[in-house]
Amino acid sequence: MNRYWPAIAINLLVPGSGLIVLRREWLGLALAILFGLLTQIVIFGTLIVPEDIPHWVTLLSAGGALGTWVLAQWLAVRRLRFVVSPEVKGELRALCARARRALAEEDWAEAHTSLLVASDLNDEDLELAMLWAQLMTATGRIADARRWWRRVLRLDRGHVHRETALGALSALAQT
Repeated sequence: MNRYWPAIAINLLVPGSGLIVLRREWLGLALAILFGLLTQIVIFGTLIVPEDIPHWVTLLSAGGALGTWVLAQWLAVRRLRFVVSPEVKGELRALCARARRALAEEDWAEAHTSLLVASDLNDEDLELAMLWAQLMTATGRIADARRWWRRVLRLDRGHVHRETALGALSALAQT
């Protein structure tokens, strides 16, 4: 939960930006742009050229900006509750276990499908990154494998998989 506080903090400052961090990129971007445009109208209508912008447009824009801010906060909290939900974590573990079995059986299509769905739930999961790296390595997708092994190193704060990732990167460098 602690790693998601920056998303909430930046969402308070720039509505929608926290949603981008919480993997709702297009919705977050749309809200941030809408808030920015409405805020600019308010600034122009009150400070820069108040005589050129009708008062009702300025007020309507202020209400829209406030509404956008509130909506962005509500959506960010809702998304955060989803991301940290125990049910979602359980589903992620089940999908990773399914992908691990598929990798062991060399069923690349099944592993790929399971990992795609799991990535939608939480693409910052260390186990998920390990499985993606193993799949990309096994299927000979060298550039993707390197990218995923580097991601494993970045996500592995406890250095549990450091040796494995470094060994895989070293082996991939020789190909």
